[in-house]
Amino acid sequence: MSDIKIQLASHKLKPLYANDPSVRFYVLRGGRGSGKSYSVGQYLLLKAYTQECRILCVREFQTSIKKSIYAQICLIIEDMGLGDYFRITNEYIECIHTKSIFYFVGLQDMSSIKSIAGVTDVWAEEAATITESMWDRLIPTIRTPNSKFYICYNPQHLDDYTHTYFGLSTSPDTCVIEMNYNDNLYWPQELEAERLKMLATDPVKHDHVYGGGTQVISDAVIFAGRYRVEEFDLAYDRNRRFYYGMDFGFNDPTCGLRAIYEHDRVYVDYEAYATKLTIDQTPQLLRSHLPDIDRWPLYCDESRPDSIAFLAKNGLRASGAPKGKGSILDGVEWLRARQIVVHPRCENLIRELGRYSYKIDKNTEEVLPIIAPGHDHLIDSLRYALYPLIKSTGGLESFLRLAHH
Repeated sequence: MSDIKIQLASHKLKPLYANDPSVRFYVLRGGRGSGKSYSVGQYLLLKAYTQECRILCVREFQTSIKKSIYAQICLIIEDMGLGDYFRITNEYIECIHTKSIFYFVGLQDMSSIKSIAGVTDVWAEEAATITESMWDRLIPTIRTPNSKFYICYNPQHLDDYTHTYFGLSTSPDTCVIEMNYNDNLYWPQELEAERLKMLATDPVKHDHVYGGGTQVISDAVIFAGRYRVEEFDLAYDRNRRFYYGMDFGFNDPTCGLRAIYEHDRVYVDYEAYATKLTIDQTPQLLRSHLPDIDRWPLYCDESRPDSIAFLAKNGLRASGAPKGKGSILDGVEWLRARQIVVHPRCENLIRELGRYSYKIDKNTEEVLPIIAPGHDHLIDSLRYALYPLIKSTGGLESFLRLAHH
């Protein structure tokens, strides 16, 4: 055991090794290079080495074992130094001394799955497209006491069954672990170069491929083509005007940002972002992440007057940004009429800009003129920050500007 090499890709994987008897479904979702599939393979190989188990590796469609996770398991065996303990055949992989076996099956061949008795673990790889009917047939087939499912996928569509039923589950029998490239302690530099190239040229695609966001129709993404990600430094001029805004939260994030408005462009160079934060912790969050915030007005959600008063009492120049009828649409259209430039360190704002979308008619796939809920906390902060500018020009001006784009 002492010679086995284990590389825990992220602290987020600790629940996987806790082996909570109340959890049957472990769901690992996220983007490319997160290490989620490698981590599940490593965990299951360790389990197979230490106890007898039958591990069923499935995907939606599999025409041959070479189209499965088979090759990656072989690689992980060598990485872990377990080559002398596993027998690799053209049909399965077996641990020599525990008799544990890895099987590889496509879910289109349910008869083959039913013929495998005593399955203790199911590893569903590339599970985003596995349908409800496939899950309904698979899950009751696995009847071994204390059997577990490990479900790995990069979300595709918001209403995919795997994503809605497992990936967004709050059930006590389900443990959801979201892992992306920035969670992987062994993130390779080769992928980093490719990631940065995609981030600069197509941030919406980057959010899906690397950020673990669902794919959306590009026309539905409200800020598609209206923002870019690049490094810049506009803070050297102490006479420059900065705009600060924040949104209160607890289960939702408490967040804020700093913006600059010059030459008809909005620049955002710093953000603050935290969940489960109490109001007494908020001033420290803002001061530690948003330089010079004490010098400038801070605009906040006006529906939280007690929280605003607390910030003001603690030395921040906080006041409320009005949320009157049409204020969201006016603010969004004002921002859409301008180019937004975001510094790469503002990862949460970049993610929101790539996901903030109009609703889509499920029957016709038409983009509707209704903003879908969610992915709006830092975007709201940006609207609040720029409230003095938006108020002075108004929604009509932004509408007319947008018409000429």
